[in-house]
Amino acid sequence: MKKTLTLLAIAVVVQATAQVTNGGFEDWNNQIIYENPNDWENGNWIDGINAVTTTKVGSAPSGMYAVHLETELFQDDTLFGYVLQGEFENDDPIEGIPWTTEIQTIEGHARYDVQAGDTAILVFVGWSAGNIVGEDLITFVGAQSSWVPFSHPLNMGTITPDSILIAAASSNAVNEIGISLGSWLELDAIKLTSPNEPNPDMIPNFDFENWSNVVVEDPDDWSTYNSLVAGLGITSVFKSTDANNGSFSARIETAVWEGDTLPGILTNGELDYDGPSSGIPFVAQPAQFSGAYKYMPSGQDTANIGVVFSNNGVIIGGSFIQVGQLTSAWTSFNEIVFLPNQPDTMLLLIFSGENGGSILYVDDLDLTGGTVGIQELSATDIVLFPNPTTDQVTILSSSDLGSSDITLFDLSGRIVIQRSAMLNTRSGYDIDLSELPSGTYLLELIKDGERFIDRILKE
Repeated sequence: MKKTLTLLAIAVVVQATAQVTNGGFEDWNNQIIYENPNDWENGNWIDGINAVTTTKVGSAPSGMYAVHLETELFQDDTLFGYVLQGEFENDDPIEGIPWTTEIQTIEGHARYDVQAGDTAILVFVGWSAGNIVGEDLITFVGAQSSWVPFSHPLNMGTITPDSILIAAASSNAVNEIGISLGSWLELDAIKLTSPNEPNPDMIPNFDFENWSNVVVEDPDDWSTYNSLVAGLGITSVFKSTDANNGSFSARIETAVWEGDTLPGILTNGELDYDGPSSGIPFVAQPAQFSGAYKYMPSGQDTANIGVVFSNNGVIIGGSFIQVGQLTSAWTSFNEIVFLPNQPDTMLLLIFSGENGGSILYVDDLDLTGGTVGIQELSATDIVLFPNPTTDQVTILSSSDLGSSDITLFDLSGRIVIQRSAMLNTRSGYDIDLSELPSGTYLLELIKDGERFIDRILKE
C-alpha cells in the first residue's frame, strides 16, 4: 500500500508540472543551409527567400568542382539559379570587378539540360572609363549531358577594359521569356583570354573550387528567423554565455537591413515570412509561466514574452509579460496563466521589439503548477459582440462591474490596446479595432482581482 501511494504521489506531481522543452537554452544545433561559391553572388538567396538554386558538383573538367545552376519553384515563385561578379540595377549592368588585360574570347566548359522554350545564358560586359566597350550573350538550349568546351569570340572584337561583369543563369534572366522549372546549366573554368596576352587576368574563383558553408545555430526545439535571413549575413537569435542559470541563454535582437527592421522572434512553433504559427501538442493545465530576462531596448521599445494555448484551433488562454525598460541585470518573472480548459496545443512567443538594435535575453522558461490560482469572471457575465467583427467590438456586462482594466493582445503577446473603462448593465463599452490588421486577438478584462479572457477575431 505504501508503495502504491508513493507512485500515485509521483504521478500527481508529473501531471501538475509541465516543462518547457529546452527552456534553459542549453542545447543548440548547427545546420548548414547551403554552400556558396566564393567571390560569386548567387541564387541561393533571392528576394528574401532561401532558394537553393546554386550548388556544387563534382567530376569537373577543371579541378574538383563546378557550379550547378537550376530553375526551381519556391513559395509559388519560379526562381532561376545564377552566379554573378559585378552588379545589376533594374536589370541593367552598372558595375564590374577590376580588370587590366586585353580580352578577345570567353572560354569555359559547360553541360546543360534546358527545357523547351527556355534559354540558359552567360553574360559579359566590359567598361573603360565608365563607358561600355564590350558586351555579349552566350546562350545554351537543348541538352548536353557531358562536359564540352566552348570558346566564344566577343562580338565587339578585341577590348581592354578596366572592369568587367560576368554572370550566368539557368534560365533567360535577360527577357524572362520561357523560364521553365528544371532547366539547369553547369559551368567550369570560365576565362577571358586573348591570343596577344600570355598572362591574362583571371576571374576570381573562375573554376569554382572554393566554397563556403552558410551555417546557422539555433536552439533545439525552437524556431528562429536565422535560416531565413542567412543569405543577408544576419543573425537574429544567438547562443549567449551570459546566462541566468546553466551555461547558455538565448539572445534575441531586432536587426536592420537596408533601412528595414528584421524582427527578433523565437518560438516553439512554426515560423515563416507571415510570422509564428501552429505550436506543439500540449494537454497539461499549468498555473504559472516563469523565466528570466534582460532587456536593452533601442529607444522607446517593448519586448514580449508570452504563451498561448489553444484547443481544436481556438485560443482558450495564455499569459504574457511585456518589458519596456532597460533591465541590465537578470530579472525573474512568474506570471499567472489563464487556462480554464484543457488545451491540445501550446505556442511560446518571444519578441525583442520593433526598433533595430533592441536586444532581449531569455533563460529558464517554464510552465508549472496545476491550478489557475485566480478567480475567473463567469463567461455569462460578459459578452463580446459582434465576434467575429470587422472594425468594432462591444463589451456587454450583465452586472455593474464599475471601473475595469481592459487589455487587448495580439498573438505575439504585444499589447495593442490598453485602457480602463466603466462597465454597467445600461450600456456596452465599444472598442475601435479599425486600425488593427485582420487576425486573432486576446481580450483580457480584470476587475478587483477577477479576470475574463476571450478571443476576438477581426476579419
